[in-house]
Amino acid sequence: MSLSGILSSSQVTSLITAAENQYNAPVKILQGQEIPLQTQISALGNISSILSSLQNATQGLDHLSALAQTQATVGNSGILSASANNTAQSGTYQVTVSGLAAAQSLYSQDFSSQNTTVGTGTIGITVGSGTTVNVQISSTNNTLAGIENAINGAGAGVSASLVYDGTGYRLVVAGNQTGAANSFTISTTGSALSGFTYSSGTTTMTESQSAQNASATVNGIAVTSATNSFSGTIPGVSFAVNATGSTTIDVSPSSTAAKTAIANFVNAFNAASTAIQKATAYTPGAASGQSGSGGPLMGNPIISSIENQMLSLISTTTAGGVSGGADAIGFGNAGITLTSSGTITINSGALTSALSTNYNQVLGLFGAMGGSSNPNVQYAGSAAGTVAGVYTVNVTTNSSALTSGTVNGYSASGSNGSMTVENGPAQGLSLNIAPGVTPTATLFFNQGVAQSLGSLLSSALGTNGTLQQAENSNQSQITAMNKQITSYEKTTQAQIQAMIAQFSAYENASSSAGQTSNELNAIFSNLFGGSSGG
Repeated sequence: MSLSGILSSSQVTSLITAAENQYNAPVKILQGQEIPLQTQISALGNISSILSSLQNATQGLDHLSALAQTQATVGNSGILSASANNTAQSGTYQVTVSGLAAAQSLYSQDFSSQNTTVGTGTIGITVGSGTTVNVQISSTNNTLAGIENAINGAGAGVSASLVYDGTGYRLVVAGNQTGAANSFTISTTGSALSGFTYSSGTTTMTESQSAQNASATVNGIAVTSATNSFSGTIPGVSFAVNATGSTTIDVSPSSTAAKTAIANFVNAFNAASTAIQKATAYTPGAASGQSGSGGPLMGNPIISSIENQMLSLISTTTAGGVSGGADAIGFGNAGITLTSSGTITINSGALTSALSTNYNQVLGLFGAMGGSSNPNVQYAGSAAGTVAGVYTVNVTTNSSALTSGTVNGYSASGSNGSMTVENGPAQGLSLNIAPGVTPTATLFFNQGVAQSLGSLLSSALGTNGTLQQAENSNQSQITAMNKQITSYEKTTQAQIQAMIAQFSAYENASSSAGQTSNELNAIFSNLFGGSSGG
């Protein structure tokens, strides 16, 4: 297309493109403004994800009293294995195993085949002092294999099997449970089944193994068990015997589980702190005079507030002891240090030492944990609303039916050596009381950094948390900008179409009548607000 030789087709196209770019200038500005908002949304999502991991690690500090605090070490693991719970007292125990628990086992005479017909009648099986179970043998199950199956299907407390000894098949009947009390007898009716009798005065079956208890001595004291496992022999310790012989069980404090829980929390805290630092940092220019660059969340007040509160909690959290604030400790006392970069370092030696001398108070820095001035009164647990502090415990009754007393004058009750405070500041505080005593004690309880940090993270995360609100705000701005962009683009399209129509109209007019330069300038002026320049 040409305007009667005045403008070429390419010049017209260039004019239209220039007009379109001018009309779209606001669109490009808006699109440029969207980019940092999108980047912030992505960065906020990343921070939310990392803080969620910290929240999970913080929730892992809710049940510190359940962590293993003792360990049982066996001198010869070939003889026995052992484990200890938190009620076990430190000490070394000499254990001599003289016999293993066994189940009774009987076998019959030889039969030439599994399908040998034996005969009919009744086989009565009595385990210990229990009720006799009668197994009916009829013409449908009177072979050796049929009798085996009938015994196994009777639920009599024994198991039957067939064993080939090289010359014939024998019926073997063995008890399902070990222990002397689980020995069994077999009676029969019908002469054909008399070869399966084992009872007082009549023994046509042979006993290959008698029912017996495991037997051992612990520090010279004889003990027995119906199984190869002993529980309660050493309070708080369970052990399982594997062979006869002598060995030791050494029960000692253990901080392994506590160190793992602490390390998990520190790693999650450091990951969150590092991510926040990266997202909010300012990086100077590479050369003098060059502009620097900031992280996508630099200056963001929400992120800055979260970071400041996180660091403050590590700096200020303390855990009191039986004297309350007078013997309180901070993270520094446990080898936990906050660095200038906002991360935490652990001095392993210092932490180990602190845990070995002050286990409960050190864990109280991290989460809900208590300790007592009297070993007969032990902290067992708490509720979310239990108030940190020092409490006077007075146990008045301690039996299997009722364990009760007061904590700072508020009632506490339970049974079998466990009681829980029913109301007051210590409501929900649970205590374990040693058997046979009604002690008094001073008990301290700390909520640790977990409670405050958990509240901070809960307010930041979630569908209505501050981080989600920030993301929503950015997204709302982007949505509004996109509406503006759509409006601008529609207007631009209409203006360009009008421009093309004017060019077409001018082309048609100029082909039939000459037009002056002044007339052409007037058209350009209407389109661009100025002249064509020639």
